[in-house]
Amino acid sequence: PGFAMPFLFVNLYCMEYLDRLVGKMFSTTAPSLSVYRPMKDLKLLDHKILKVSAVNTNDKEQLFTSSSGGICYELAKAELLLGKKVCAVVYDYEKNIAKHAVITDVNQLEQTKGSKYFQSYSSEAFAAVLNGDEWVVFGSPCQIAGLAVAAEKKKIRDKLLLVDFFCHGTPSVNLWKKYLLQN
Repeated sequence: PGFAMPFLFVNLYCMEYLDRLVGKMFSTTAPSLSVYRPMKDLKLLDHKILKVSAVNTNDKEQLFTSSSGGICYELAKAELLLGKKVCAVVYDYEKNIAKHAVITDVNQLEQTKGSKYFQSYSSEAFAAVLNGDEWVVFGSPCQIAGLAVAAEKKKIRDKLLLVDFFCHGTPSVNLWKKYLLQN
């Protein structure tokens, strides 16, 4: 008895990109990051060895107001400064929903901070992502996997940096609505 052993899906594009970004971008244009390397080497099923790092921002304000250790904020900021677009989850206070939004300005990043532990609406924003521009997209593993498949079919996968997180499951939007009615 006990828990099943987790299987890790590792986005090699993201790991290679993060290595370049940490090595170059953050040393010149953004607050420095603390990189703890190596945490552990992962041996994947095809016998490749992958270095794993833990990263957080050294910008104390970003660190204490972010739920990702500030890495999502810093990564999105760096991409925006390079002229790319960002797609991330924001909370819509009028509709009381989480939704993916198109971010084109560093000043918009503040609204992407914080955990939203329920399903987000992504169809409109993901349609924009599939237009062929260069993007960084943040989402749950299932959302990112679906977007990756769509991008492959449109032959634009190389224009997207897709970032997901370790998921422990996302409850239904109906649970959130029920919570709102009770509180």
